[in-house]
Amino acid sequence: MIRALGRMAATMSLLLLIAWPVPGSARTSWQLVRSSADNFAAMFPGRPNFSRKRVNGTRAVQDTWAFNIGDRETYQLAVISYPPGTLPAVPTVAYYTRLCNAYAHGSKTRLRSQYATTISGHPAAEAIFDDATGANLHHLFDAVVVGSRLYIIVSAGPRGHEASSAALRFRNSFQLIRQ
Repeated sequence: MIRALGRMAATMSLLLLIAWPVPGSARTSWQLVRSSADNFAAMFPGRPNFSRKRVNGTRAVQDTWAFNIGDRETYQLAVISYPPGTLPAVPTVAYYTRLCNAYAHGSKTRLRSQYATTISGHPAAEAIFDDATGANLHHLFDAVVVGSRLYIIVSAGPRGHEASSAALRFRNSFQLIRQ
């Protein structure tokens, strides 16, 4: 009888542990976003807002999907479509370094690390940026050029966000799709 009560208590403890809400899990419901026009799919921790704008002084158009959790965490995916022949056919490390430097300048962050990677078989870059304004935001940044499109996948949040399971889930969910 005592043994059975012990097993029952252990089972109840396990069930309680499984059912116990994880911080942040109640506020997020990961959703698939798929754009056949921009040839990608990605998971966001909620329904993102969409915007489209022309890039200043160019013929490029930027489509952006963004989802914010409060004012301390954001997930953004931008697809910038350029006229054919504008982007390098095979981007170099130097190209991605210039792109990372431009991102640091525009986002008022400092580049902590950058390295070459691949996304769907294409040369790409991943970088981590730290806030330079005192807001204590840390960014996980990935960029890949495919044809006439530049895809930028960014999430930002408080210290540790850049290595968090949510940031990695968002980054890892990005896929290029065929039309």
